[in-house]
Amino acid sequence: MMRLIDANVYGLQIGDESVSGLKVADELVGDLGIGGKGGSVAVHTYDVGDLIRLSGIFYDEDGDPIDPTTITLKVKDLAGTTTTYVYGTDPEVVKDRVGHYHADITIDGAGDGFWYYRWESTGTAVTAEEGKFLIKEKNV
Repeated sequence: MMRLIDANVYGLQIGDESVSGLKVADELVGDLGIGGKGGSVAVHTYDVGDLIRLSGIFYDEDGDPIDPTTITLKVKDLAGTTTTYVYGTDPEVVKDRVGHYHADITIDGAGDGFWYYRWESTGTAVTAEEGKFLIKEKNV
């Protein structure tokens, strides 16, 4: 089991809400909603150049935080390029405490569309969760 904290502008998480097992950060900049499995999930909006934090919390069957054997984060940008980050191999994926991980990602490119991300784990906690966020078009 996994709880996913949605992307947030670095240091600006102000709250959270639960949506059918998915924990989504409630941002100052989150103004779009989409229908999703089990309810509506906020889609947050960011600017090109923002440093955002993607966070995931992994749990065992009893709801206690657990460290999976392997943790992978995949991020797909507007150009369709998927970058894979692996905990213990890539410095972008950081362990905060047991079961709690994050990666800080800088948004680059032209903007105006969705980026997608997926946390995956194997071994002691086998699970996966996906999310997306919107990048605004640059006007200047």
